[in-house]
Amino acid sequence: MEREKPTKEQLVAVLHDPSTRGRRGSAVYALRAYDCSDLLPELVLCVLDGTYEEVCHAIQILQNMDADVPLGFVDSAVEQLRERIATTTDWRREALEICLDMFEDVDRAPPRPRIRAHA
Repeated sequence: MEREKPTKEQLVAVLHDPSTRGRRGSAVYALRAYDCSDLLPELVLCVLDGTYEEVCHAIQILQNMDADVPLGFVDSAVEQLRERIATTTDWRREALEICLDMFEDVDRAPPRPRIRAHA
């Protein structure tokens, strides 16, 4: 019997559930099948605080994203990422820098900022 694919809503619920902290890698991986342009805060949070698996999958989703981004979010994400980079010396630092580069490269031209997929 084939397992039913989880819905995007179910996967997002896993990300928001505090009891799943540290065990969200499979949920983030499964989100690759969906348009995650509305999940930028969740994906950045995965990069900031997630396990290695969560970070890798979140970066992959972000790198393949091509979506409008609220400018206020971009500025907030850049600030959070810079602060964390300043205090991080472990494996996460490289992921934070990749994510920061993506948000610093956001096309801020009107009418809305856009994050572009990286080839």
